[in-house]
Amino acid sequence: LGSDLVPSIMADDAWVRIFAQLTFAAGCIGAAAALHPRTDDGNRQLQLGGAAVLIAAGVGFLFTQKLQFDDDQAQFGTWESAHRAVQSDPIPDVVRVTGNVTIDPGSNVALDLVYSVRARDRHESLIFSLNPGLQPARISIDGSPADFTFNSGVLKLSKSLAPEQRVEINFVIEGSPLSTFGYLDSTLDLLSGSIMDSQALMLGHDVSLNRSGYVALMPGGYWMPTAGSGVPGSDPRTNPVDHFEVDVSVGVPNGWLVAGPGLRNPDGARVRFNPPNPVAPFGLLASRFERYAIEVRGVTFELLLNAGHTRNLATFAELAPELENRLGKTLDRASELGLPYPYKGLTLVEIPNR
Repeated sequence: LGSDLVPSIMADDAWVRIFAQLTFAAGCIGAAAALHPRTDDGNRQLQLGGAAVLIAAGVGFLFTQKLQFDDDQAQFGTWESAHRAVQSDPIPDVVRVTGNVTIDPGSNVALDLVYSVRARDRHESLIFSLNPGLQPARISIDGSPADFTFNSGVLKLSKSLAPEQRVEINFVIEGSPLSTFGYLDSTLDLLSGSIMDSQALMLGHDVSLNRSGYVALMPGGYWMPTAGSGVPGSDPRTNPVDHFEVDVSVGVPNGWLVAGPGLRNPDGARVRFNPPNPVAPFGLLASRFERYAIEVRGVTFELLLNAGHTRNLATFAELAPELENRLGKTLDRASELGLPYPYKGLTLVEIPNR
């Protein structure tokens, strides 16, 4: 949905370009006034000098922004190269993830997670992908401090494992995820690709989001350590989707709601996600949502919307009984086919057009 969940008058760096263009335009006007002077006592040399300064400043600002753009492009290439360098390393199997996630919107995301990991093959080291905006503060394996390196989103733990050997890894991580990190093997280059590729920007360009009014920690942005290289992230032959059990407690500000894997359960001042079946790497989305929910056959269906976008829901209130009946029939039919819904909750969340 295109919404004002994350209001923005212009792009984050657009003010630099606008200021540069205004400065350049002012210089051009000043130069025109000096070259076509009025019959007054104006100092033509002073006017030309001031115009030249403004034009040079405008060009300098635009050139600086171009250098920043090139640096961003080069950074993405550095991330991709770092992950391709370890893409052939064996991928550990994450069996279970427990622990705590604390979200300070617009500022910090703190992780204290314990991974139960099984070695599929022989490992000389353990490779995980993690957003470069986050920094590991401490990592321990089976209670002992672990040696590790973290560069360009590749987290490498110095630990050798024999096939089928199991260890517990405690990750203590803090920071704010970079919104542009993720999908390193994408065939679309939104920034320097073709005009047709750039049309996808209308669907959003941020992989993750950490703003004061909305937080979206998406699995594609590697907000939590994810087993293996981020390249090729979409090839099930080399990077099969890793499913694991989850028991995670999440803290958000008072008045906020957070959506995650399965049903959200109260956990004191926090909420807990503990789905009954394994899940793939998951996301957390949090904001000051208005919640609308219905329970059918033991499954809670909920809709989380911005409070300012709920006006039209009253129009559909009379359809609630029919909706409940339709959902019940769908769940019953799936169960008859041997495909019962495996979780206790399903949440639809409004997202900003980012």
